[in-house]
Amino acid sequence: GGNNQSKRVFWIDGGIHAREWAAPHTALYFIHQLTSKYGYDKQITKYVDELTWVIIPCLNPDGYEFTRSSTNPNVRLWRKNRSPFVCEKDQWGRNRCCRGVDLNRNFDFHFKESGSSDDPCAEIYQGKAPFSEPETRFVYYFIISFVYII
Repeated sequence: GGNNQSKRVFWIDGGIHAREWAAPHTALYFIHQLTSKYGYDKQITKYVDELTWVIIPCLNPDGYEFTRSSTNPNVRLWRKNRSPFVCEKDQWGRNRCCRGVDLNRNFDFHFKESGSSDDPCAEIYQGKAPFSEPETRFVYYFIISFVYII
């Protein structure tokens, strides 16, 4: 519990990609295990007492809800968040508008390297800059507020 800077921090997040429906439920199950077995299971009690736990079940709630609630089968595989449309001219001068950023590519570690894209219409679009999305900015500022991260 709590922001005790003398404890090491254990971070778990789920649902960074909208279509990964099992991840938020897995994180919630983990929370349930920690809270229901605390005081009964020696190992869990020790971990809860000795670590600061940060568990974010769904890091991409807008994308998750978009994929979960749509009746369009193509939407089920949506990966990115729901950030506003980015409009650019294609190679033939036509205007293309696409929505969303792959949050897993929006951190500063290896930004714009292999496995990401500058194309706003690509599934692996990394965004205009590292931490350009509110979800990844939250992660960044939250993590740097702790001294010891596992």
